[in-house]
Parts: sequence; C-alpha cells; structure tokens
Amino acid sequence: MRRGRDVEIGAKPLAMLTYLVRNEGRVVSKDELMQAVWPGVIVTEDSLTQAISQIRKAIGADGLIRTLFRRGYLFENKQSAADAMPEKAFVRALPLAVAPFRLIGPGSDAAWFAEAFSTEVASRLARYHDLEVTWLPEKAVPSPLRATLGFDLNGMVQSVDGMMKVTAVLTEMSSGRIVWSASWDGAIANALEIQSEIAEGIVNALAGHGVLLNVAAEHLHRRAAADRDAFELYLRGRYHTNRFNREDAEKALHCFQRAIEIDPLFSRAWLGLAWSHDELASFGVDMSENDAAALNSARRAVELDPFDAEALVALGEMLGNMGQMEAAEAALDRALGLGPSNADVLAMFSGWAPVFGRIEEGIAAAEKARRLNPSWPIWYDSSFRRASFHAGRYEEALSFILRRQPNTRSMDDLVTAACCAVAIGRPEEAAGWRDQAMLIGYKSASQYLDHAGVKRPEQRAHILDLLKSAQFPVLPGEA
Repeated sequence: MRRGRDVEIGAKPLAMLTYLVRNEGRVVSKDELMQAVWPGVIVTEDSLTQAISQIRKAIGADGLIRTLFRRGYLFENKQSAADAMPEKAFVRALPLAVAPFRLIGPGSDAAWFAEAFSTEVASRLARYHDLEVTWLPEKAVPSPLRATLGFDLNGMVQSVDGMMKVTAVLTEMSSGRIVWSASWDGAIANALEIQSEIAEGIVNALAGHGVLLNVAAEHLHRRAAADRDAFELYLRGRYHTNRFNREDAEKALHCFQRAIEIDPLFSRAWLGLAWSHDELASFGVDMSENDAAALNSARRAVELDPFDAEALVALGEMLGNMGQMEAAEAALDRALGLGPSNADVLAMFSGWAPVFGRIEEGIAAAEKARRLNPSWPIWYDSSFRRASFHAGRYEEALSFILRRQPNTRSMDDLVTAACCAVAIGRPEEAAGWRDQAMLIGYKSASQYLDHAGVKRPEQRAHILDLLKSAQFPVLPGEA
C-alpha cells in the first residue's frame, strides 16, 4: 500500500523487497539476493535488475534502495513512514512462547528426548520471520507477561521401553483459549515425523489468526534425516551438546558421527558435529585439529542447507576461530538476516559483533537473545561474556562466567575471567583464574587471542596488556 491505496507488485519483487527491508542498513550482495528469492534456480542478473526496477516503481520513493557498484543493494529508510512505507504494509512478528516439553510417567529413558525435541521444534519455528519465538523455562508465565506473548506452545512426553506418547498444545495467552492440540503414539524413532507435524500444525493454526507466513517454503523446510536412527542419534547428540562439558562433548561427537555414517546428507548432523568439535577445542583438546574439523563440518552443513541460519552462525564462529574475519562477519550477517528472531543466532552474533568493531550491535543482540530465551543454555554465557568483555563491562563479563559450573568453563572463559579480575583491581582473584587456565591447556597469548578471533590491533594490544597484568606467560614476539 502507498498512501492508503493498493499497489500491485509481482511475487518475486515483493519477496526481494521484504528481504531488503528485513536487512535494512546492511548491503545485500547480488548473489545473496538471488539465493534468497530464487533458491535452487539459476537466474541472470537481468532478472535481479528487472525486479529492483519494479520495486522502485511500486514504492514510489527515491533513495530507499541504493545500488552500490560491485557490492549489491542497500535499503535505507530515511523518510517518514507516511511518505515511504505505511506500517500496515507489513505484518508485525507474532510472539510465540515455547516451553520445554515435560517428561511424565514412570519411564525416564526419554529425558534426553523431551529436552532436545522441544528445542528442535522451537528452532524450526524460529525460521519463520513472522514469528518471534521466545523460549520459556516454565509453562507458567507471570500474568503481566501473558498478553505480550501472543501464543504459548507446551507439551508432554511419556516414554516406556522405547515407546512414547507426545502431546502438544497451542494456547492463546491473553484468553487462555486452546487454539490447537494434537497427540501421537509410537516409537521414539518416529520423532522425526512428529516434530514436522507439530511445526506444520502450529503454522496452519496461526495462519488463521492473521499471520502472514511470507518466507519462501524452500527456506523453511530442512531436509529431514533419511533414516530414523540417524535422527534419534542427532537428538541424543544435541542433548549432550547442551551440557557443555568435555565428557558430554565427546559423547555428542560420537552420536553425530554415527548419524552421518547412516545419512551423510543430514545437514543438522553435520551442524551438531561442528559444535562438538568447537566445544572440544574450547576445552583445550587438540585445538588446531578440532578447530579445522569444526570448520569443515560447518561448511558441509551450509552446503547441504544454505538457508539454515544456525548452520551459518556455526560457520561464522568457526571461520572466526580460524582467523578468517571478513568471511566470518559475512556468514554471521547472513545468519542474522535469515533468523532475526532466533535466540541462538542472536546470542552467537552478540559475541562476535564487538570483535568486528560493532560493540553496540553486540550488546543489543545479547539483550534481545536473553529476552527471547530467558532460560538460555549455558553456551550463551560464552557469547554474552565476550560481548561484555569487549565493551569494557568487566564485572558483567565475569558474572556470566560465574553463572557456569566449574566443569563447564572453557579455557577462554578462564583466561577472560583473569583479565576481567585484574582490570577491576582484584589481582589475587586473577591469579586463581590464571592457574586454572594454565591447568587446562593455556600455552601463549597468541593461542588465546587467535582462538577468540581478536584481530583488530587496538583490541589485541589492550587484551595483551591485560594478559601481562594477570601474569600470563607472554612470548617475546607477542609483546
């Protein structure tokens, strides 16, 4: 609409306009636009140029979309909403709260399944740009918050001897009215089909409440595991990954490797494998070998599903760990464009943004991630710690490290804690953190700085001063 009147525009130009608006202020390359609007289809730049021309004609506002030579297109809305794009031309993201599925009954063999299953459902739903998915720690929600959340999804899992019953319920928060529910009985191996049916059922139910699900279907549906055993191994691996300690990382690695042996084209298994290697590297286990394996696994996950924001986030993390900062920033920006309301994406981006010199963006992303997932998993703490540390919020950075149990603290956590303690004038505390870091594999300042992706000269020099103040060994060439 423009000034209250309908404006006709083709489907592809509209999809392109939507993508540019959601990436306002960021240069979007031609390749990225073609992948977003024509996924899996070979098109020429003429198609892109014609679509841009139709958009400019339709919106009737000069300067909103800029063409940057050899770089791509930039959407900048410097005009008022009344003159450019009325608010009602776009649908506001609908808040959807997802609570952990509860394990009920005498059977306890599906504890891993109940947790991993519900996080997978939330991850799927977060791919819809029109849904803002919040992960809640409990089914019960404080009354003042109920009206702001829109809808609530919760479920139950009962399991005995490999058989299960899953019940999912979608509730309108303001009225308490159940708008959709369903139940399934069968083997745990059927989890793959159930997960898909829950996501599709919710989408269909919400579509009747005025939600415009306008992201191309090709972007929303991952290729499922071809084998049920592979999917079960993936869920088990994800459960172990969320524990974030060396022992569970090794168990997760084994699960993902077995899943890939069964189904080499299962992208989510490759994604899990990347995170397992990354966790092991963060605990000082064969850092170079695990960093390289993590990068290769993340690249494979993105090759198999280029529209999975979480795979792109993993790729950005691994590229950063390997010092490829320009490519890391591009991957993380693309992930944020695909999953602007995905708490996992926001949390990971928050930790890297300050490394790219985008400190305020990192802090804002961390705050939004905590709002969307108030019961965030412990791996978020590492990203929040990094964002606060680079912003000079040393007390805050230290608080995220202290939230974690000692066996979940990585070498990066311990080194950063020592730097924070010495920065706020607590040298004795810094010495304790330093000794712990030395025990689990600290070797040099370069090792820490490189694995943390610190390449900007001013950041590197400042952190190097903190390392020396905390009395970490510094090699002659590092000073």
